Amino acid sequence: MPIGNVPSYVNIKTLSAELEISETQVYALVRGGVLPKPLKLTAGCVRWSWASVEAALASLQSGGQPEAGNDPDPLMKMIHDAQARERGADPDPIVKRIHEAQRAKAKAKQQGKMGENHEP
Repeated sequence: MPIGNVPSYVNIKTLSAELEISETQVYALVRGGVLPKPLKLTAGCVRWSWASVEAALASLQSGGQPEAGNDPDPLMKMIHDAQARERGADPDPIVKRIHEAQRAKAKAKQQGKMGENHEP
């Protein structure tokens, strides 16, 4: 994480920049319980306590830098999964197999309709 003068309370843009992830990934990590929920100061103003973010990250146990698919660190797994989704890839092998089966079924169904339309 970059060392710098980070304010006590940060907005989504600053938080995502400091963590070097997208804003969408920040919210995914919040939903996943990895990062703390933001404080709602007003209707349009939410901020994260930087001390709470640091504490949440420090509480994660790091197992080094394993491969993306086998990462025991929940933060890194969620980051890798979110990045895979952004690329359009299936992050989980089971999800990948489900999606492949759904595509194959849709293709077979489409081919069946095409065969019906071309019969004399």
